[in-house]
Amino acid sequence: MKHRTLPHSLVSIAVLSVLLIVATASSRFFFAHNFTLRGIQVASIPIGGMTYDDAGTYLDNQYDGFLKRAVVISLADREVTTTLKDLGVNFDTYASLAEAYEISYGSGLWDHLRARLKSLFASIALQPEVTVDKDVYIQQIKRIFPEIRQPSDAEVRIESNGEISVASHTIGYEVDFEPSYQLVVSNVKNLKVPRVELSGKKLEPTYTFDQANDDATLMNALLDTPVSFTYDQGISPYKQVRKIDASWVNLKNKKVDFQKDSLKTYLETYVSPDVNVEPVHARIVSMGEGDNRYVKVEGKPKAGKRLNVEKTAQKAVEDFNNNAFDIPLVVETEEGKILNETSLNLGELTLLSQGRSNFARSPEGRDFNVRKGLSEKINNILIAPNETFSFNSYLGSVTYGNGWKGALAIFGGSRLAPVPGGGLCQVSTTVYRAALYAGLTIKEQFNHSLYVHYYKEYGDGLDSTVYPGQKDLRFENNTGNYILVQAYTDGDDAYVDFYGTPDGRSVELEGPFYANKVPDAYKDKVKVGRNQIVWIQKIIKADGTSEENQLVSTYRTTPR
Repeated sequence: MKHRTLPHSLVSIAVLSVLLIVATASSRFFFAHNFTLRGIQVASIPIGGMTYDDAGTYLDNQYDGFLKRAVVISLADREVTTTLKDLGVNFDTYASLAEAYEISYGSGLWDHLRARLKSLFASIALQPEVTVDKDVYIQQIKRIFPEIRQPSDAEVRIESNGEISVASHTIGYEVDFEPSYQLVVSNVKNLKVPRVELSGKKLEPTYTFDQANDDATLMNALLDTPVSFTYDQGISPYKQVRKIDASWVNLKNKKVDFQKDSLKTYLETYVSPDVNVEPVHARIVSMGEGDNRYVKVEGKPKAGKRLNVEKTAQKAVEDFNNNAFDIPLVVETEEGKILNETSLNLGELTLLSQGRSNFARSPEGRDFNVRKGLSEKINNILIAPNETFSFNSYLGSVTYGNGWKGALAIFGGSRLAPVPGGGLCQVSTTVYRAALYAGLTIKEQFNHSLYVHYYKEYGDGLDSTVYPGQKDLRFENNTGNYILVQAYTDGDDAYVDFYGTPDGRSVELEGPFYANKVPDAYKDKVKVGRNQIVWIQKIIKADGTSEENQLVSTYRTTPR
């Protein structure tokens, strides 16, 4: 048989291919740790022909030098230099090497052959694996440009030593970081150092140094203004004088706002302790026996006082705004109570009303009789519900032998003569006024025939004369509960207090009205004859209904 012989050229090609394949296969093991593709570079950094470790070290050094390059960043008319590293730029050397290795060797023999053939004719450029931390970038920009912030207003400050200073305002900028951030990212991918121009909007403050300086001048004058807190408490009026405190004032753009809460704090801390007085309560410890309508009371109820901080502060703010700096304190009375320690239910026993009169300049005998009548005859009387009180029934025999002193009394409507117990009408008048203010039903009452100056104060024309067997003061307890009468003197003032359980009624007294001296608002309502004094008593009941009574006193003569 005759054998065919392959052409010489085909045999040569086949042998060459086998040799190439063997050479390439054997070289893949050798080049597993060595780049043979001479044309590979990362951006402009050549790493072809280097070992894997050498290429990594070389890239690290090149990246490190690049990251230390200066970057000029400008905002408005100011330029600041920083580095790419400080802007949050970071290169991933390992990722770049991994990409170079993949290109050099591919996933198989033929990929490697193609890469080697390509490297014979052109370089292979890889883009660096780079990241820019946006948060770091923004924080660095803000650090080197602290004006990128919200503007702050100027401030008027009160120093610890009381002096006033002015803190200046600051201007702010609002910057859109995204365009400059993208510019940095695109440049560093090609190992270029960008020039960054920030686009910002200037932010002006709402309150400038000049405005604050003007306000500081006003504040200095304001804090030098004296303020007085006053309270008329009778014999010893209360007055506290001080200058306006900085905490009371908020001043901006020449507009003054007084701070009520700060005023309240001041009043609670420095005024209330001087004004507040706790009420004093008395105790009923035993009842009278049989027909004895007197009870035994220990102690004497005394009203307390409490500063109404809220109302006072509100009043102060209103007055300050009207350039008024003499502030009356709003002080409220907290009445003392009668505490019942007996077995009989006497109700609440709070203050219902008070009668008051003045007996200053009374002769010795009259002064004595007034005080004796109040303390011995009227004090601590208990009036039962629906009971009719009779003043004369509590006097007993008014004689010198019973301890009364001689003083002038009116006889026959016009004559004055000394009698034992003269001046007891001062006591009955004070009881009468308490009954009027309590809104009790008056059943018997007579005014004096002659005008008596002792009864002018606290209720001119509201007087009640008594004379045992002829004239009495009687009224009915129509409150539905017990009334305890307390009578006493304070200086030359006589007091009669009614304590009981409130039933919702309130009483208003309007007057006095004199002949030819009636205000226009009352002329259709009040008719006052010659030598008369008239009052209007209005009783408003719990259900809202009301009644009006005209209280008319007629004298032989009245002061002109």
